[in-house]
Amino acid sequence: MKKFAILVASSIALFSAQAASATTYSPTGTWTWVGNVQVQKGTGPLLTCRLTVNATVTATSATATASLGLGDIRCLTVSLQGAPYTVSHNPGPPETLTLNGVYADTTITAGDCAGNITAVFNDTSPAPVDALVVNAVLPEVTAGTGNCTIVGTLLKTAPAGAITVS
Repeated sequence: MKKFAILVASSIALFSAQAASATTYSPTGTWTWVGNVQVQKGTGPLLTCRLTVNATVTATSATATASLGLGDIRCLTVSLQGAPYTVSHNPGPPETLTLNGVYADTTITAGDCAGNITAVFNDTSPAPVDALVVNAVLPEVTAGTGNCTIVGTLLKTAPAGAITVS
């Protein structure tokens, strides 16, 4: 009986810890961030591109797509593939959101990159509230071709009100 009581107590503690660490998102729907980022593959050219992230959010999970658009015309030579990406949250500090499993297909230089894009998520003051500050390194897929870096700040364009991740 004592072993049973310990097993039950352990199970309750484990379940409570998992429930307490679950991420919640509010409001549900589509969240969008847009901003200029600096993109570079190895020692290749430094490109200024427009990065758009669209997240599909439920109360307890999120997936996202990401795309690079014009700024420098050469931004069209970098394609982010593998979407939808799962989104993970780290309460920090600093608080971060991560797009997991991003594959960057680069034709402007040899080799591609794959990894996660993590951004500091600012959901409190000071401004800009609900911004994503990206400073990501995606490791090279082919040795010797160089990692990909993405650096910049994305501002939330949707939804109109405040968003919360906890």
